[in-house]
Amino acid sequence: MAYDVNAGKDLVSVDEILARYLWNQETAPSPSELVDDKWIRDASAKGDALMIDAQEYMTHGGGRFVSAADFELFKNFFSSEFSAGSYDFISMWNILKPEKPLDPKISNDEKVKKFTRAISQYESGIGSSDYLTRAFIFGSTSFTIDFDSIKFVVKADGTREIQGLKIIPCEDNFDFDSSNAAANNFNKGFKEKIDPSGIGRTVPIQFTGDVSAVTVTDKDFAQLKKAKMEQLSADADLIGRIPEVMSYYLGEIMRLIKISPSINYTDSHGRKVIYDGKDIFHDGFLKAKSAGLLEIFSDDPDSVLIGGGGEDILQGGNGDDLLIGSSSCSIEKDMLMGGEGYDTYIADKMDVIEDSDGEGAIFNVDGSISVAKKNILTGGSHYKNDPKYTYYGHGNKYYWDGEDLIINDGLTVKNFKNGDLNIRLREEDDTRPDFKDAEDIRSPIIIDMNGDGVKTTAQGKHTYFDHDGNGFAENTGWVDSNDALLVLDRNQNGLIDDGKELFGSNTLLSSGKKAQNGFEALAEFDENRDGVIDAADSVWSRLQLWQDKNQNGLVDEGELLSLSNTQITEIGLKYLKGDKKDENGHEHRETSQVTWADGHQTDATDVWFKVDKGDTFNTDNLAIDKDIAKLPYIQGFGNVSDLHTAMQKDAVLKEMVKAYLTADTKTRESLLNNLIYRWTGSEQVDPVSRGKYIDDARKLVTLENLTGSDFLGIWCSGRLDSDPHSHAAPILIKEFNKFAEYVSASLLAEGVYKELFFPVILAQWNAEQQKIGYDYSKLDQEFVRLVENNQLAEARELMQIDKNLGKYNSAARERRQANLLKVARDNGLIAQLYGEIDNIFISSNGNDSFNGNEWQKDRYLFRSGHGQDVIKDFGYVSEKSKRNDLCFEGAKLADTQFVRLGNDLIIKAYGTSDLVTLLDYFNSDNRAFNFVFDNETITYEELMSRYTFTHSGDDGDNKISGCDGKDILSGGAGNDTLWGGAGDDILDGGEGNDILEGGEGYDILIGGTGNDILKGGDWHKDRY
Repeated sequence: MAYDVNAGKDLVSVDEILARYLWNQETAPSPSELVDDKWIRDASAKGDALMIDAQEYMTHGGGRFVSAADFELFKNFFSSEFSAGSYDFISMWNILKPEKPLDPKISNDEKVKKFTRAISQYESGIGSSDYLTRAFIFGSTSFTIDFDSIKFVVKADGTREIQGLKIIPCEDNFDFDSSNAAANNFNKGFKEKIDPSGIGRTVPIQFTGDVSAVTVTDKDFAQLKKAKMEQLSADADLIGRIPEVMSYYLGEIMRLIKISPSINYTDSHGRKVIYDGKDIFHDGFLKAKSAGLLEIFSDDPDSVLIGGGGEDILQGGNGDDLLIGSSSCSIEKDMLMGGEGYDTYIADKMDVIEDSDGEGAIFNVDGSISVAKKNILTGGSHYKNDPKYTYYGHGNKYYWDGEDLIINDGLTVKNFKNGDLNIRLREEDDTRPDFKDAEDIRSPIIIDMNGDGVKTTAQGKHTYFDHDGNGFAENTGWVDSNDALLVLDRNQNGLIDDGKELFGSNTLLSSGKKAQNGFEALAEFDENRDGVIDAADSVWSRLQLWQDKNQNGLVDEGELLSLSNTQITEIGLKYLKGDKKDENGHEHRETSQVTWADGHQTDATDVWFKVDKGDTFNTDNLAIDKDIAKLPYIQGFGNVSDLHTAMQKDAVLKEMVKAYLTADTKTRESLLNNLIYRWTGSEQVDPVSRGKYIDDARKLVTLENLTGSDFLGIWCSGRLDSDPHSHAAPILIKEFNKFAEYVSASLLAEGVYKELFFPVILAQWNAEQQKIGYDYSKLDQEFVRLVENNQLAEARELMQIDKNLGKYNSAARERRQANLLKVARDNGLIAQLYGEIDNIFISSNGNDSFNGNEWQKDRYLFRSGHGQDVIKDFGYVSEKSKRNDLCFEGAKLADTQFVRLGNDLIIKAYGTSDLVTLLDYFNSDNRAFNFVFDNETITYEELMSRYTFTHSGDDGDNKISGCDGKDILSGGAGNDTLWGGAGDDILDGGEGNDILEGGEGYDILIGGTGNDILKGGDWHKDRY
């Protein structure tokens, strides 16, 4: 019933209309769905139409406030004189409006333009139950009629009626633009609150279905006019109190808006999301430039800034911000400035990032983030033969010459310092945890695209691919960029994720088993069993060729080509077996023929790539939480994720790492192995499950996971056994301990002592030297401070950490040794500590006293000006290769003096006051030394044979022993005992009752005065 205030109900909720306006869907996105540039639509775009039943709207919505009494044409019809008859709309219009006649051929659309009635919902039914939502959503609604059904009837008695009257609502829309000035004032306030980023777009409103036709008589029309006046009067009373009414309306509608989930811009991490959805610029900034440029600023503690299309400038505040500059246009360059805080950037290949504190992470995407796979950038390695300043990792290329970092030849990080934004650029480790050769072979089918045969690249370069689909991409041999892999995108994500989507030894057959080779896998799609795959097989349209042009093991734009779009007409399944091994060591085992449209053929070969299962990276691409990013990073090996990724997946592991860093030294020792077991996935292994010879089976499983290989030992009988035997177990335990030492050092270096070690771990730009290098200055200063304060245990710990960091990197070991050589030259205490830990003792410029390591091979380094040094070292073993080395840099053997003083050996190599005293050297247990000079190295035996040593006693009773060389022994006064040993010796007893034993060789024994006993040894060679 027209003008029935109480008949109203909400046909559309505030939540739904806002969801449609902002997000173009019926409900609001979840907080986790907010972070997506798909919400930024083109400025001219409109949303999907909101469909409302026309009859429902006319009965319970805004349509109930319109009737025939609202149309001037109908008023004139009931108040004018006409001849009896029936008139259609055009006829009646032309009678009543002869000054504006309508052409009978006019379209309905043109009729609507001329015959509508607008009803303000703000001024209708004020106070009704649906007033708030009706006024907010519809504002002002236009109505027209069904021109085909209406008839104007004048009866013979002069009474009138309108038959078949259908008043229908015109198509409408929801936005915040209105032709009503007052409404626009309200709209401006609403829009600023509802849509601060300007992502809202017009929602078309369409009315569906038919409305009931009614007949309006003279009497009916009079009643409608009366009802209209009553409604207008009631509304007018309230309109007269407009401040009060509008205050109520605004307050209530804002209450509904505030509680609506549709205007929630806070993501799942509690950050405010700001989009580039506006066509205007802050204060006109950048307005003179091309459309699409936008500057977004955020002062919120934590924000998400999404640039979308155009070239945008996004500037975060001091919180943990997410800045998204990606777009579907690859040539647009966004400027992303995160400010302070842990900022995350999602950027495409042309964006520029400037981060003020280096904390955060970068995801690189190609295209809209709603469809693209986000690739977290973690850095890479530089191999010896790589181009200068270039690093490769996880399919990405990094170029850094000490200033800006350029990623994949486009994306730029301004003023980059190594380690910023969790990007680490490092030298490649030349070893890793191992118990055997981790090499493996994996096969895919390769198609020769250019007729020169199937070509490959060597394993050991920068190509990684997850052949076995276990989430770890292995360093692998690969297809040459001119040839192509045959692939099938089974999950249809536009990528080739792993070996299951190739045709090779990792392809799963319908039985669930892995294929023996690629042709067996391909043969399953030969539906007509004709021995070829061609257009007659349904799989043909889904097969693709992957030409990995940049050799990064990832599908990039333009690298996938549908097989049906090539000139290939069929792939043969009948193959010949072969044993060819190409120049890169890859086996070409099975080969068939590919036929092209012009009839020529090329090879399709199942190539068995060499793969290193220990050299891997995790393919998860997980975002790392801020608190984890600040904890130590340790790279992963084999089937073990890097420590950051592992902690992101395992909160227990994260707490174990924290506990280790805060524990004292003794407690750390008890925590370390369990931490390693948890990280490497061996925690749940029964410690006694791998035989009796290894003390803890978890150590072996740790090594298996680190290498990506199962251990198989070989017994004397040739039997293979997963339990290590007595000879293998100690080697395995030693390898585990090596890894444990590396882990401990890495945890402490990047945790407790990060300020000291970070410049040692990651090379930085040295402005003074104008080059990239490692900086030991802070660590060296701490060494000196500790030894000067007699904190030797602390200094020893730092030196041990420094040593263990290089367990798998020879270049790091060489850098460390060169640095400690320099530092030890100036500090004898540091030299002694270095020797104890590394078995390398370096003479300083002062007088040093070195205590060597018993039963370990030590190396002592001297150079001119070393002072007067003393060595106490009981030697090592008799094998020449394991004896201690005394190295005299810049000295020649011919210029060196060897002097015996008592049982000590004194060495003067530089013709100055410099000397080295080997304490108790002439004791027979203390002679395991090699003497190394620039031009020659001599052993103990050679020293004894070339030199004659003199030893004189005093006036007491002396016991003097010679060496296995030429000795001159003088007893002096007293009752002496002289023993010449092997060699040609001279023994002079002097005064007193002496005992002289010549030993082997041609000896001369002189008794002197007193009652002497002379024993020649080789009696026929001696003289008395």
